[in-house]
Amino acid sequence: MSNMWEELKSWEQRNNALVFGVMTTQEVREELSYWSCFDSEYTKDEYYICDTDDMSEVVILKAMDYAYNVVEYQDYQAMIECVGNWLADYYRDYKEQVQQEFNFHTKEHIEQQIKGGG
Repeated sequence: MSNMWEELKSWEQRNNALVFGVMTTQEVREELSYWSCFDSEYTKDEYYICDTDDMSEVVILKAMDYAYNVVEYQDYQAMIECVGNWLADYYRDYKEQVQQEFNFHTKEHIEQQIKGGG
C-alpha cells in the first residue's frame, strides 16, 4: 500500500493539489470487521451476514461509489457507515436469495424423489 501513497504524493506535487480523503477496499474490510454482522466471531448470531474477507472487491467498490454519491458531508466515518449499510443490505439480500434457491431446489429434488419412488 505504500506504493499507492507514493503515487498519490507524486500526483499531488505534479498537480499542485492536496488529496484529503482516501478510502481503500482493505480499509473498508478492516473497519467493518468490527461490525457484528461482519465479524466471524458472531457466526451463530442471527444478525451475522458474512465475513469481510468473503466480500467481493467489485461489490465493495460499488458500495464506496454509492456512498460517494449520496453522503452529503463526506467525512470518513459517514462514508464507512454508508458503505457498511449498503454492503449489509446487499449481502443480506444475496444470502436470502441463495437460501431461497437452495430451498426451492431441495424441495424440487424431494418431490422428484417421491414421484420417482425413492
